[in-house]
Amino acid sequence: MLDEFWAVIPARSGSIKLKNKNILKINNRPLIHYTQEAATKTVEINKIIFTSDSLKYIQISKKKFPADIYHIRPKNISGKNSKDITFFKSILKMLNEKKYEIPKYFVHLRPTCPIRDPKIISKAIKIFKKLKNFSSLRSVSQSSETAFKSFIIRKSRLANVFTNSFNLDNSNFPRHMYPQTYDPNSYVDIVKTTNIGKGILHGKRVYPYIIKDFVMDINTKLDFERAENLIKKKNK
Repeated sequence: MLDEFWAVIPARSGSIKLKNKNILKINNRPLIHYTQEAATKTVEINKIIFTSDSLKYIQISKKKFPADIYHIRPKNISGKNSKDITFFKSILKMLNEKKYEIPKYFVHLRPTCPIRDPKIISKAIKIFKKLKNFSSLRSVSQSSETAFKSFIIRKSRLANVFTNSFNLDNSNFPRHMYPQTYDPNSYVDIVKTTNIGKGILHGKRVYPYIIKDFVMDINTKLDFERAENLIKKKNK
């Protein structure tokens, strides 16, 4: 295997909450171009793979910052319930069939995060390269409120998400009495090729890469509008 880091940019066409979000334009640029640019400017990334179930998306991606390799994602693994491991396995199969020498690592860059600093991606790669006992790296942000005070609705009543208890008084302690929790974000993940072959994406020893900057992850129309405003202000 090559001791290299190859970026994977997945752009599924069937988004539900925000139709065709991956190619919606922010500041006259399709959303996918922002992630392609960040990957291109990250020195430690050796190759870029763009994967999509849509030929239209692939053609749009080629207009600026084209990828080194294009992968057509099969429709049967492109549904709303499809897991990330399925397209990673499909990419690995395609690379083997085309006789590529496979890299040791893949850098997962979701296009829903348009505001990235290539230096932060580079730092994640450098850190992970030195780690010997971790199965993957995931970027996370510190939760604004501890998850230990979160609720689900069960039988039309609020219940604690961890204990499943209806006794909410037990979830009403001061915030500092609970452990700090972290939310996954879409900034950067790093996975090992050997794990993908075993049907595992992240594994059991995941290194937490804490992003201190604000992370914009677009999933709804409101998210999109916020990102648009932020990018326009940034470019003034």
